[in-house]
Parts: sequence; C-alpha cells; structure tokens
Amino acid sequence: MAAVTLGSSEVVHRKAIQRIYGDKAADIIDGLKKNPVVAVPLVLRRLKWKDEEWKDAQRQFNKAS
Repeated sequence: MAAVTLGSSEVVHRKAIQRIYGDKAADIIDGLKKNPVVAVPLVLRRLKWKDEEWKDAQRQFNKAS
C-alpha cells in the first residue's frame, strides 16, 4: 500500500483491514502486496459487505433509540 493515497494514510487502511480480518489481517495485507490482482477484489467485496452490515446495524440502533 502506498503511504499516502488520495489523502488517506496507510494507518487508516491497515486499521480497517484489522477490524475486518482480526488475526488474519497480516496475511491479508501480505496478500495485497504480493498478489494485488487477486486480493484487491476479494478484500474490496468484503469491505463493502461489512460497510453495509454496519450501516444496517446503525439504522437498527437509531430505530431503537
């Protein structure tokens, strides 16, 4: 990953991956560096899925409040 990409730091990207993949985050980051053609679409799909999951949870929480 580039140190700076479109104004976002590597730390932000790394923390997002750690939040999603937990203990496997280091393996995922390694895969992104070694074989991005395969890894990026898989990680992007998972990030989008989790984003929708979190948005839905937030909507449910806001309904209950």
